Order: sequence, then C-alpha cells, then structure tokens
Amino acid sequence: MSFFLIENTDISAEKITLKGVLEVASDSILLRVSFVAILSQIMTFATVFGFTPVFAQSLGAGEFEMGLLTFFSTFPTAVAGMIGGGFLSSKYGEKKVVIFGFLLVGVFTVIIPYVSSITTLIITQTFAGFGRGFVMPILMALSIKHIEQSRRSTAMGFYQAIYGVGMFIGPILMGLLIDWRGLETGFVFMGVLGFLTAFLSYKLIKLTTPSSYPDQVVKVSN
Repeated sequence: MSFFLIENTDISAEKITLKGVLEVASDSILLRVSFVAILSQIMTFATVFGFTPVFAQSLGAGEFEMGLLTFFSTFPTAVAGMIGGGFLSSKYGEKKVVIFGFLLVGVFTVIIPYVSSITTLIITQTFAGFGRGFVMPILMALSIKHIEQSRRSTAMGFYQAIYGVGMFIGPILMGLLIDWRGLETGFVFMGVLGFLTAFLSYKLIKLTTPSSYPDQVVKVSN
C-alpha cells in the first residue's frame, strides 16, 4: 500500500538550522502540549505497555486472554483517533476531547486494582484505550497547528523527542511505586495522574488557529 503514498515536498522550505530549532523549541504552546504528552506517555507505558499484563497474569490470564487484552487495549485507540480527531473535535472542540480522554484513562486505571476477573479487566482497558485514542492524535495536531508550514517538521520532531521521555519514565516510576507500596498503589497513582493531567490540559492547552504567516512562527497570546 505504501507504493500509493504521495509525498508533497516544499522546495521553498527553509533548511533546518540550530537557530531555527531553538526558536521552535522555545514556543510556549509547543512546550505546553509536549509536557501534557509526556504525562500521557508515562501513563501509557506504565500500564498497558508495562504492568497491566502483569496484573492480568495475577488474575490467571492465559496466553489467549493476554492476546485479547492487548487487542482490546490498542484497537479502540485507533478507532477513537478517527472519531476524536474528526467528528468530536469539530462538534465539541479539541480541548474538551483531550480532557475527556484523560478522564477516561484516569477512571479506568484507578479501578484496575479492584477488578477480580480478566473479562472485567479487558472491558476497563477497552474504555481506557478509547481515552488514549482521544488524546494522542489531537495533542500531536495541537503541537504544530500554530506553527508555520516550513517549520512544522522541526516542531514535530521536537514534540516526539520530548514525549519519548514519558516512555522512559513511565515503567521506571511504576516499578518504584510497586516496590514501595505494591501493584495496586501503582495503578491508583497512575489513575490519579490521569485526573491531574485532565486538569492541566484545561489550564495549559490554548486553542489556536493554523499559521498563515510564511516568515515567522506565530506568537499566540495567553
């Protein structure tokens, strides 16, 4: 299918320079969205790509159940990405969809320690998967929406490098929490972090309009 992809190149795009990278990296909106994305990745890699499978095994999940857990944790993310980035964002606004997504992740992470069957765990992770799907595509769009076209690749590279920090921190933080107070405490902490990130999204994310200026990064006032 990749043979049918068409790449649009801009021959007038400015070359990437250290000065240009620093200018993009200092953009306040990009930094705010990137910080929220770090917290999102901390929760994702601490749970679904970290210790949720460990909890499933403690419930007696076999290989087939583990496969179902992976499927129902990830497939809803793809579905929610299409719905959240399209219909829901146009109807309710990108910011509200992101907040709702974090609330879903928070609720269905907090209740994990109180689940007693693998079937119920799969159901909770299906809803959490929808939450992650509402969050990540929209954050990715918001990180570059206000940046001029010629600098968007630089902004996206910075954004992805920054949220990668969360992928590294998440499993380590979860492991420390588990060593300290047990697996249940780790999930409760990550769920509360979901609620906190929803609040931070409300406070930090500023909606903007796409950049229409070819010669500068648009500065959006708070």
